[in-house]
Amino acid sequence: DKVNWALEKSGKYSTRSMYRWLSHRGIVNRRMMRIWKSKLPMKLKVFLWLVYNNKLQTSVELRKRNWKGNPLCGICGKLETADHIFFTCITARFTWACLKEALGWTRNPICLQEFLDNWVPLGCKQYSLKNFLMTIVLWGLCTSRNKRVMKGKFTRTPSDIIFKINALLQRWQKLLRKDDRGALEVMVSQIRGWVEEFQE
Repeated sequence: DKVNWALEKSGKYSTRSMYRWLSHRGIVNRRMMRIWKSKLPMKLKVFLWLVYNNKLQTSVELRKRNWKGNPLCGICGKLETADHIFFTCITARFTWACLKEALGWTRNPICLQEFLDNWVPLGCKQYSLKNFLMTIVLWGLCTSRNKRVMKGKFTRTPSDIIFKINALLQRWQKLLRKDDRGALEVMVSQIRGWVEEFQE
């Protein structure tokens, strides 16, 4: 009899094939694979992993771990889920409405799954740019929420979140490819111009 290693086409054992077999969980998340390979800062990659796997420390998730705090949003009094923080809270709706007006979108996103399916589907045109924009907006909304909840610091005006997002876009735009960088610069100037008009 001859022994064959079933995890390699050659039939020979390799440590690589064994590691791949041990670490594979059965489902390959192509979206996360692209994020791990992207040039985003590691903290944003981990943040997206938490968001996509519903592991973000929202009030609702913390209550599942016997946290005794209030599960309601401090601004609008609704249950604080990830979708609430990013899409249905008043500050999130204002942020997306501003971006819609500034960038000429036809509608606002309503939840994460809808956003991923219809706004940033895998393989869409300018995927890297759209994913980058979405990541920065979600990060901006999350950090402003964390300051409010953990430090008691409320933003002075809702447009402060837009300015913060715009600053983050400018700061991290060098991580994009050259052609995406040009498109992002146009977006940044459109957002800045719209906010300046809004404040007048």
